[in-house]
Amino acid sequence: MPRLGQKITTYLWFDDQVWLTIPPSSLPNAGVVVGRSAPVTIYISGRTIVASASAIRVGDQIEIWHDAPVVYGSVQAPPGAPAYFPTRVVVLR
Repeated sequence: MPRLGQKITTYLWFDDQVWLTIPPSSLPNAGVVVGRSAPVTIYISGRTIVASASAIRVGDQIEIWHDAPVVYGSVQAPPGAPAYFPTRVVVLR
């Protein structure tokens, strides 16, 4: 499970579904379903940009803020990995 504020690398992106690699793993080991109401903020070279989930790119480092619900066995995550539903996404570029 990602820790609060932990930097995670985006592995695969489909619309509002993101596969993540949470250290120390080098392969995708979690999924995130980014809803339309989840705010996405991008930090680039000291600038802050308010964006949407479509701004997330493969290779981005992101911080996921989420509530307790987690799902296992869903198609939005790698096989056998958890899927989270974030309340906030922070993209670090």
